[in-house]
Amino acid sequence: MTSLEDFPIQWAGPLAVVTLPGEIDISNADQIRDTLLAVLNRDVTMLVVDMTGTTFCGCAGVSTVARAHQRATANRALVRVAIRAPVVRRVFAITG
Repeated sequence: MTSLEDFPIQWAGPLAVVTLPGEIDISNADQIRDTLLAVLNRDVTMLVVDMTGTTFCGCAGVSTVARAHQRATANRALVRVAIRAPVVRRVFAITG
């Protein structure tokens, strides 16, 4: 069972900011996906995925964010992703 305590979450009314870890790969992607979906299930209108501290993101991490985006679209919510590391930006750009 996923707890909303797994990753730092800041709430501002219907806006939620979830801060992801420094490395995202197959070992933690499911936990991250479950957390993002749990946040979206709380009727947020915007989810900000804070990856500014993420220095590595494998394909599993990109898939996780994509799944959250799909859920947000179904819920009529927006998703914004904040990325600082060029290598993480590159992974997102390559995978679309």
